[in-house]
Amino acid sequence: MKTPRVFRLFKQRDEDRGKSLNRRFTTYIICCLFALSFWLLLALSRNYESRVQFEIDYQNLPADKALLVTLPHSFNITLNGKGFDLAGLQFGRPKLPVQINIESNSIIRHSDGSMEYRLPSKSLIPDFNKIIGSDLEIVAIDPDTLHLSFTDIQLKRVPVHPELKISFSKPYDMKGDYKIFPDSLTVSGPQSQVDLIKEIKTEPVEISNLDRPLSKILDIEKIKTSNVSYSADKIYLTVQVEEYTESSMTIPLQVQGVRPELQVRVLPEHVTVSYRVSLPDFSRVTPEMFTALADFSEFEPGVTNKIRVQLTKIPYFVKSVSVSPSMVSYILVK
Repeated sequence: MKTPRVFRLFKQRDEDRGKSLNRRFTTYIICCLFALSFWLLLALSRNYESRVQFEIDYQNLPADKALLVTLPHSFNITLNGKGFDLAGLQFGRPKLPVQINIESNSIIRHSDGSMEYRLPSKSLIPDFNKIIGSDLEIVAIDPDTLHLSFTDIQLKRVPVHPELKISFSKPYDMKGDYKIFPDSLTVSGPQSQVDLIKEIKTEPVEISNLDRPLSKILDIEKIKTSNVSYSADKIYLTVQVEEYTESSMTIPLQVQGVRPELQVRVLPEHVTVSYRVSLPDFSRVTPEMFTALADFSEFEPGVTNKIRVQLTKIPYFVKSVSVSPSMVSYILVK
């Protein structure tokens, strides 16, 4: 069945209208692009000021001296020039670093062994011009003077303190103390800064539910000043872990410090010592390894009717030691 002529006419009109709109939209976009390009060309042809950063490459720094100040790592240069040139510098090929050669004949040496190096930044303008070209003008350079101070290197051995937080799965525990290697590092730098360092910390480490021996590398905490260096940036940690059990035994309570004219009897005469011990060491523990003491050397009769029990001898391989009772009564006989 043929489509009625009136419908064909409407369809043809809609297609013609769509093509017309597309042509108009394309023309509009092209005009906008031309206008934007013209504006951009006009804007980039004007003069502007812009700040550019140049990295510094130091050469021939004195190997046997320490810096008293932090080295500037870059120059911030204010430039004036046309937008085209500034854009080319900013977004073109990577900028090469500025080389600073610390020549020995330009260093000022003082009688105390310190040394100074001063370089006006404006003396580097020829070097900057080689990088930026002749179409850009240098307005300002920050810093305006490069000032380096050197002193004799001081060495000092400083202990390492690991920042550790370890928890163990029951019934496991650490046997003895953890070990680190090395346990101290050599610090080098200016004496004024080296003298302030009393210990070296590691980056914090948290270990949970440990149930087996551990060997781990620990990172040394980052140095806060670039003028000081450590002999290593890592240490090695070892932790011995064994299964522990609880035990106890009864031992006699000893008395000391009683004045000659007095006799003292403590009640009870025996106390119970509780402790945790590793399974391999369980059979090693004997009552003779503990000493429980009631010390009357600073005792004043009548002030209190009880005295504290002190454990003055404990085997080194047991943990969590306690005594019961912790206070005992006494009877004085004159």
